[in-house]
Amino acid sequence: MISGNGNGEHFVSEVLSRARQKASEIANLLHQQKGIVMQIERAKAYLEQLNAFLEAEGRAPVLLSEPRPTNNVGTPGNRSKQKPLRKIEWEGMSLMAIVQEIVDSSPNEVHNTERTLPKIFEIKSPTDRAMVIRDVRSTFQLGARQGRWERTGRGSYKSKKAVQQRMPVNA
Repeated sequence: MISGNGNGEHFVSEVLSRARQKASEIANLLHQQKGIVMQIERAKAYLEQLNAFLEAEGRAPVLLSEPRPTNNVGTPGNRSKQKPLRKIEWEGMSLMAIVQEIVDSSPNEVHNTERTLPKIFEIKSPTDRAMVIRDVRSTFQLGARQGRWERTGRGSYKSKKAVQQRMPVNA
């Protein structure tokens, strides 16, 4: 181990910096890979539907030239391979924890499902939106019932931190 030497310490800090950069690159690439795998699975499912139609019409199905890749079962944060990916900063977190963080990060803002969806998920189509809207809506409702945030109207919620900031303090 190099110690007491300015050049050695600089070298070690440079190596540490590069290691962190590579770890970040790997995390981003793995996230992109998950998205590509999901797109492949969706395309395959669509092809299967088209082939079923072709077979019903007495035509030969269109076959894939490559074997199917294995599925990653149990990926944290995305229980279904059909649902859109969560943004990288939310991977591995529960939906309740994510919504709590979003609501508390801007306590004076009113939040709703429509504005929160794109903050959590990579929504690329109306189908993607439809797959996760119920989950986020239910999470907002449950969090309000549990007292995590307050309901400000139909489908709108606000952080309890904002409510506490408005209360007068007796000195």
